[in-house]
Amino acid sequence: MRTALATVFLTGAIAAALPVGAATQNHWMQANGSGVCQAALPNFEGQIRKRPLAIQNEGTATAFVTCSPTSLQFAEASSGGHGVFFKNDSDAGVTIGCTGVMGASDWSTEYSPRSVTIAANDTGAIYWEPTDFPTNGSSSQTTFNVSCTLAPGVGLRTVYINQLIEIGN
Repeated sequence: MRTALATVFLTGAIAAALPVGAATQNHWMQANGSGVCQAALPNFEGQIRKRPLAIQNEGTATAFVTCSPTSLQFAEASSGGHGVFFKNDSDAGVTIGCTGVMGASDWSTEYSPRSVTIAANDTGAIYWEPTDFPTNGSSSQTTFNVSCTLAPGVGLRTVYINQLIEIGN
């Protein structure tokens, strides 16, 4: 009986020690623009208002903002990508241009420009996938940053980070 019990215990211990396919979960993280973005230069500060729900251009000329959201270190970017969400509060349609920047510290840096046209009093978004950054995509697991032009009346509402998180077996 003792030998049989020891064999069952030993078999279970060996099975637990064997490598098993690791599981991952897709996690979306988000932050309001006012929390992770700022005017790109001091001369844009007078046009930019940091509201609770957005970083908003309340001036009369285009202003640039830069966003650097927090991401989990060494977690891969998911195929869902990263993105920014906008609201156009003006009475005219606008085109917003953004450049996604993948890189950090001493790693190589890649740039991926995108734009979106948003009708008056409407919303829009821009997304980047890991394949938009061939060198630093999911393989290098670097940080995502973005720089955007905001037309008068436009607010950058939300910045999204989508990463794969290792959760074990």
